[in-house]
Amino acid sequence: MAQPKYGFKTGQKIRLRHAGGVLETRIVRVEGELIFLHPGPGCLLTPGEVVEITFTGGNRQFVYYMQVLRPSTRQGRDAVLRRNPNATYNGTRRGWRVQAGIKATIRKMGAVHGINGVIENIGAEGALVISPCRLQTGNTVILQIQLPELGTIEVEGLVCRTAPAPKDELGEECTAAGIAFSRMSRRHHVALIYYIWNRIRERQRDAIRRKRPVLPSYPRNRMKGSDPEK
Repeated sequence: MAQPKYGFKTGQKIRLRHAGGVLETRIVRVEGELIFLHPGPGCLLTPGEVVEITFTGGNRQFVYYMQVLRPSTRQGRDAVLRRNPNATYNGTRRGWRVQAGIKATIRKMGAVHGINGVIENIGAEGALVISPCRLQTGNTVILQIQLPELGTIEVEGLVCRTAPAPKDELGEECTAAGIAFSRMSRRHHVALIYYIWNRIRERQRDAIRRKRPVLPSYPRNRMKGSDPEK
């Protein structure tokens, strides 16, 4: 478990992995769950983007996935990143959701058979499930989720919200249900966290391969309507 003394502090050296690559920088200041840093003009961060922060403390390496609240600017404005306030310890980023598109079986509590559906997105605390199952807010359900290369995990959850969804391949009416997980074995919880981490890292690696282009910076004193070739 990550102890508070190994948390973020002003002047701390960190390694930042984002969609455009990897760089090393230092923390400018810390305010609660927020950290401020200036990664430089070449680092193109996007508001809402999830980035990976690593640092060493007490002969251990710590990994945090953080969300960009405000990117840095060419004028020197610091970037602001937020630690997930729902995270209880290093390694459990409970609030993040990843796009999944994986198969699942959903069964109402007390029902004999389940109905096949698709997990649209998933996190350690809940998931968005699309299926022909007729669900209502407050229903307790059992989910059997097929995690690629990790096997099937079983989760009990509570339906928090529902909304109409497009028909499935067979033309059946579907429902999108937001489900909050309420019970899960420790082994299945570890498998789910492992899956979420892998999905985030895959997205980061794919983004690095694409290498978003760096936009050119033009002089501020350029007259409006002037010929850019001159």
